[in-house]
Amino acid sequence: MNDIYKTRKTLLLRIKDQHNDDAWSEFSQVYNRYLYAIIRRMNINADDADDIVQRIMLKLWKKLPEMTYDEQKSFRTYLRVVTKNEVLQFIDQRKRQMNRDQQTYDDGNDYLSAIRLPEIEQIAKNEWEIYLTNRAFDNLTEDYSEEAIEAFKMCLEGKEVSEVAKAFNLTEKAVYNLRFRMKERFGKEIAVLRRDLE
Repeated sequence: MNDIYKTRKTLLLRIKDQHNDDAWSEFSQVYNRYLYAIIRRMNINADDADDIVQRIMLKLWKKLPEMTYDEQKSFRTYLRVVTKNEVLQFIDQRKRQMNRDQQTYDDGNDYLSAIRLPEIEQIAKNEWEIYLTNRAFDNLTEDYSEEAIEAFKMCLEGKEVSEVAKAFNLTEKAVYNLRFRMKERFGKEIAVLRRDLE
């Protein structure tokens, strides 16, 4: 398994050293896409989402070294709270700026009105599941061919075994075996990611 999947506890302890560039790079690699996806799902445009992710990472860089690690609490919950607070701060700053500038207020107000905050818990949960699924599939590429992964995805989508077999020129027995082996491995990958990253 890649080094990126060190346990959350180990990674959080390593980033207490703000100058441990390797740890912070690893931390960014693990969580940046997740944070960005949540923010984008809140109807925030790509440029603003990038800025907010950077603000969150800066805040984490400042706060995490002084935090104590508690295995009973979910780090992902903490990320969700920090993300929500940063989005609220972004909206407040943008509104104040628009009030000062008094230009294109209506257009900007429409954009700010479209941002959905009350749903952040559900958005974060959905994006986390997508994130874990994608990471698990990335891990499977170490041991399975792209064709095998695509066949397994078709099975997960509910396609008939005969249809998958035909699409990949396999026997139905081969598809059943592939589906069984990959389903077990995929479940283990998801469990490891949940343990290490949540």
